[in-house]
Amino acid sequence: MLGESIYHFSGLRMWGTESVWSMPGLVFGKFFMYLWASASLLVAVLLGFTVLHFNRVRPIVSILGFFSFFHAGVLWFFSTQPLAQVWQATPAVFVYNSWYTLQLKIEASILLLFGLFVCYGVVKGYLTFTKK
Repeated sequence: MLGESIYHFSGLRMWGTESVWSMPGLVFGKFFMYLWASASLLVAVLLGFTVLHFNRVRPIVSILGFFSFFHAGVLWFFSTQPLAQVWQATPAVFVYNSWYTLQLKIEASILLLFGLFVCYGVVKGYLTFTKK
């Protein structure tokens, strides 16, 4: 998450949109890019807290692990859709990224692995939905 925060704060996600997007679309996109960078930084800090105080946050990790299956499914679904048609309603904020479907599949795969890791921990008794 720290890497994702740095990636968004760097502005690379919006690279190349200046020549295609209108100024209002560009301002809107940059606003949400920096908003997501800030949220990613918060998640990175919370993950650091989780590592340091794992026993206190076990129930939350278990719940997030099972939620990751749902979110992985959503990302995988969108990665199989034709992006030009998905974004057809808002062409002002669409810039073709040939790697975007691959990015979605990689994110979905990582979430799926996290969910499987959490399931393994629950089955083995390392993780629970209640405090020990």
